[in-house]
Amino acid sequence: MKIPISWLRDYVDLPESIEEMAEKLSFSGLEVEEIIEVGAALKGIITGKIEEISPHPDADRLVVTQVNDGSKRIQIVTGATNISVGDIVPVSPPGAVLSNGMKIKVSKLRGIESSGMLCSEAELGVADEADGIWILPTNTPVGVDFIDYAQLKESLLDIAILPNRGDCQSIIGTARECATLLNLPLKRPEFKLNESKAETAVDLNSKSADCPLYSLRELSSCSLNKTPLWMQRRLELCGIRPIQLFVDITNYVLLEFGQPLHAFDTNSLKGTSISIENIIASSTFKALDGQAYTLEKDDLVICDESGPIAIAGVMGGKSTEVTENTTSVSLEAAYFDPIRVRKTGTRLRLRTESATRFEKSVDIEGVIEAANRASYLFQTLAGATVKNINVFKSEKDPLFKEKLLNFDPEGINKLLGTTYERKDIQETLESLGFKINGDTLVVPSFRQHDISELPCIAEEIARLKGMENIPSTLPQGPSLKASQLASFEFDQLIQNTLCARGFSEVNTFPMVSEKSFKKAGLPIEGTLHIANPISQDESVMRTQLFVSLLERLSFNRRRQQKDCHFFEIGKAFNESIKPHFEDKRLCVVASGTYFKEAYTETSRQENTYSIFHMKGLLEGLFSDHSISFDSNDSRTFLHPKKQCSILNNEGQIIGFIGTLHPNVASEFDVSDDTVVAEISFLSLDLAPKFPSYQSVSKFPTIKRDLALLAPKELSYGDIKSFLLANKPKLVTDIQLFDVFESDQLGEDKKSIAITFTYENKEASLTDDEVNKSHQDLRTLISEKLPVSIR
Repeated sequence: MKIPISWLRDYVDLPESIEEMAEKLSFSGLEVEEIIEVGAALKGIITGKIEEISPHPDADRLVVTQVNDGSKRIQIVTGATNISVGDIVPVSPPGAVLSNGMKIKVSKLRGIESSGMLCSEAELGVADEADGIWILPTNTPVGVDFIDYAQLKESLLDIAILPNRGDCQSIIGTARECATLLNLPLKRPEFKLNESKAETAVDLNSKSADCPLYSLRELSSCSLNKTPLWMQRRLELCGIRPIQLFVDITNYVLLEFGQPLHAFDTNSLKGTSISIENIIASSTFKALDGQAYTLEKDDLVICDESGPIAIAGVMGGKSTEVTENTTSVSLEAAYFDPIRVRKTGTRLRLRTESATRFEKSVDIEGVIEAANRASYLFQTLAGATVKNINVFKSEKDPLFKEKLLNFDPEGINKLLGTTYERKDIQETLESLGFKINGDTLVVPSFRQHDISELPCIAEEIARLKGMENIPSTLPQGPSLKASQLASFEFDQLIQNTLCARGFSEVNTFPMVSEKSFKKAGLPIEGTLHIANPISQDESVMRTQLFVSLLERLSFNRRRQQKDCHFFEIGKAFNESIKPHFEDKRLCVVASGTYFKEAYTETSRQENTYSIFHMKGLLEGLFSDHSISFDSNDSRTFLHPKKQCSILNNEGQIIGFIGTLHPNVASEFDVSDDTVVAEISFLSLDLAPKFPSYQSVSKFPTIKRDLALLAPKELSYGDIKSFLLANKPKLVTDIQLFDVFESDQLGEDKKSIAITFTYENKEASLTDDEVNKSHQDLRTLISEKLPVSIR
């Protein structure tokens, strides 16, 4: 937003150094992107009145004028065609300098002496082009310094207003910040409004919670006079084109107070009632810019008895616009919901000055004051008769309740690491409009939307006192809870281990597309959809991490990166997970070769990542958490013969390992041998397990072998799970040492040879003890497993 310094000085006594003020504002959070100097080269321009115009004796296209500069008559030759006797115009006498740096001298044009020049807007830097001489209002004084009178030489602050600081999107709001930074009083505009006893004869009714406050005031007997030069210049300097007096007044107050207003032609309104309501069904609306817009359900509109006459907070309608024939204006001032205005304005692609202010929230307590200010300007500049204002107010709306917070100077100092006195903090906040009663702080109405707790208050103190004044100290605060620390340390262990084994950590967004779900063959039901996604590629919260990692794997493979080993510790989301729908997980994806430089035939054959590599990796990572594996799994996105579930110590499924199904690999354009593993931390105890010392037994071990004839579909993993759950106490280790298949055994049979280690740490074992224990184990295996002992 561009802020003219001269306008700012109406409300606060700024220092001479604009650079110093700009620096203070930037350090306080209102970044001054640029200081713009307008008309810096201008010098010596005055106003003059044309008293006589005569033809040039030797040039058909030139005329000789006699101009009164307030003290004497001067002769100026010009080629302008839009001037008349009696016009008041800008004059550059000899010695004056134009905006382009040209210095005016006495000269002769076709033999006639010319002592100066009549100026256009372009020559004074006000406009890029001009059709003729700048004709000034008839009440412009003659002989005055036109540079000061018309504010031709001005300094502008171009300030970047943050989304949460809508209160600063006005001249008064910025002046308030300057006054606080300089410890100076804020001078609000003073005016006295003379209201007639006549009432504004319109019934108001808001049928929508999006409009808790709406006011309308009739201004009758208005004269469409020319907009004063000072108002035109201020609008132009702020980037708004002057249109006509009635519109210019509403724009002026918008800039001054930050409150958008709208002027309806009273005689164009139908009926005696105005309602504010949300659209029920789609309809077409013709706006002030002459364009027809399609309004959709829930768009907020202003209606008379004929239908919509304005899109609330965005733009008025063509049917009720003020024109040169307007003599009675109905002035609207209201508060519209920021979200509703932004949704409508964004969808319609109407980024108006009004919409940009409403969507950042306006001061609901300043609505009527802004309406009164505009009414005063209508009264003084257009001679309007001001009727009583008509107001609709939803008293129960939370916006009309004072926002109270605890005033805690000690907490503010603790948070900032400062030692400011209570009185100092209180005075700073009060200069910003806060009220303090004992230990209670009342938030001003224009900051209710962004001040909500102690850190917000501390931020105000920090930025206004100066970040540079806060001493540098080591971070202070409570230490992590044991559970938080354990989780953090476990994450670090996983990260360090996997990185050491050649994996790269990735961080992906938790939002994915529905298309990615379909490619992975995952159901879309039960997923959390984002209400207003940035794009369709980020519209659904992922229920599995591997979807995101497969997209990254695909991205890298399209760039000739064939050997990709990725992992991520992140969150998946599901409606069934209460209360926050979040599930912290580890996902590991590997594709391509295990070693970079495999040069022998044997090493090349064993160099592709497999499900067994991944299983061993997870067993090492979760060795303290008693995880196990179950091959009876049937996930559709994994190869039916190359997958298994991961179980916790209670037998609950907490994850999976497997090779991608060829169809899924094809959808993501990745290799068929891609291995994926994913495990949830939700039911794992991440508390650190401290190793305890166990001495080596002094007594010898005894080994017994067992050969089983088993069906080919029965895996060793299933057999070992059974043995670990039912083994005798004396068995301390179980190892597979041979798997054999032959025609003699049968087409559907295989031989599995297993070694059992028996050990007693307190005494030497006898053959009888081992034989009895081993026989019991043989009997149990024969009874419970579909095998025979060879």
